[in-house]
Amino acid sequence: MSPIADGAARKYVLALLEIAQEQEQVTPVGDALRRLQEVLAEVPELLATLSHPGLSDEQKRELLIQALGERIPTPVSGFLDLLIRDERAGILQQAADLYKQLYDELQGVGRAYVETVLPLSSEQQERLRAALEVLIEGRVVIEERLNSEIGSGVRISIGDAQIDASLKGRLQQMRDSIQQAPVAAE
Repeated sequence: MSPIADGAARKYVLALLEIAQEQEQVTPVGDALRRLQEVLAEVPELLATLSHPGLSDEQKRELLIQALGERIPTPVSGFLDLLIRDERAGILQQAADLYKQLYDELQGVGRAYVETVLPLSSEQQERLRAALEVLIEGRVVIEERLNSEIGSGVRISIGDAQIDASLKGRLQQMRDSIQQAPVAAE
């Protein structure tokens, strides 16, 4: 998932996080959201079903609870009810990642999503982490993802910032520069 989410999703998930903190259920809530995200990835038609106008809110809620297959923490139950009532079930796809991101932010930790063609060595990871910690002036957790499409180099997303030092990104910058260059008169 992209680390960037729309404002509405942030508001809903931040409210859930605040309730989870008040009730000392941060981890169980995060676990339930991850399970839900996995279920939605495995059964993508479930999300479409949650938008069906022929189903009552209670039926939609029961579908989600059955899909989770376990007892869910009270804050998550209320969160599901709210999203269904407000017709915002689409937020469920990104809720687990956003929850983790917001929790990290509250703890003063930045989460860097790093895309590379080959895995970084531990030395490379440590150097990158140190550089990013200077950049954001705080702790950084790196989540590395392999992506053969970037060619070579690295692409980093941390908070709202993007650093694209990939071959694909550099080629795109060159294309953009060439297209924007003034044409000489003949």
